[in-house]
Amino acid sequence: IVCVSGDGLMVEVVNGLQQRSDARAMGSLPLGIIPAGSGNGLATSFLFKGGEKCDAVSAVLAIIRGHVEKLDAASVEQEGVTRFHSVLSIGWGLASDTDVESDALRWCGPVRFTIQGVFNIAKKRVYQGSLRILSPPTHTESLTGSRNTADTPEEDPPQAGDGPQWRTLEGSFSMVWAVNVTHCAYDNMTAPYAELCDGCFDVLVVRQDVSRSTIFGMFLEMEKGTHVKNPAVEYYKAREIIWEPLSSQGMLCVDGELVACGQDTAPKLPAMHQGKLLPMTYGNTHIRVHQGLLTVFVA
Repeated sequence: IVCVSGDGLMVEVVNGLQQRSDARAMGSLPLGIIPAGSGNGLATSFLFKGGEKCDAVSAVLAIIRGHVEKLDAASVEQEGVTRFHSVLSIGWGLASDTDVESDALRWCGPVRFTIQGVFNIAKKRVYQGSLRILSPPTHTESLTGSRNTADTPEEDPPQAGDGPQWRTLEGSFSMVWAVNVTHCAYDNMTAPYAELCDGCFDVLVVRQDVSRSTIFGMFLEMEKGTHVKNPAVEYYKAREIIWEPLSSQGMLCVDGELVACGQDTAPKLPAMHQGKLLPMTYGNTHIRVHQGLLTVFVA
């Protein structure tokens, strides 16, 4: 199956396939994407794998060559029920705010993300919440060396050898962004350490005490992925994530789509989202990464 689209249509295809009775078999069906959207994060990531630029010609040639690789996906669950499968990213805070609120500027094209992002950095909203991250044994600390000393590691039940470890991050956050691939947009290398099939989402965390100028600089650095060297950015590998908001403000986005919203934030949403029946409640959410669930064409 080949989508000529942005990321959204590919996400719809994946979720449709995963709802079939033969979903496991569908994981072997190669999926391709020819970039025709605003962000094109998936197409950029698949082409970046082979050093190719993100354009329609490069994507078509990659599909014709027939080189495929396995791709992770994450189930997004509430109360034990899978609501979505995510293949791109899951955002809360600055990332989700910018995704949703920029919808009012769609007539601007891709630059809408930049315009809305600058506006949101200036507003510098912070959100209270709790984040529990289950990392593989080799990545129990932040990859960037930045870590809040108040975070608490939690031991799993005793097991042979070095097992995975849960870590709890709690407090006020400017942004939490869990990312599956290297790019969330053609000009945004959000997660430079991401692998297509490592069984992890890469989680970027920015706390409330980071200044506006630092956040602005961080977003400028995202084009080349050098933002991960910024001491304000915590970067974790996660097999599972349990996220819970501790206030009624904020919104949760899965693959760029608004899926849940706090009751205090709902009245402030753009007009196109007012009155929309959202598929999830703004509460405890369990995210599980499934290694190699999909097959995709890559450069």
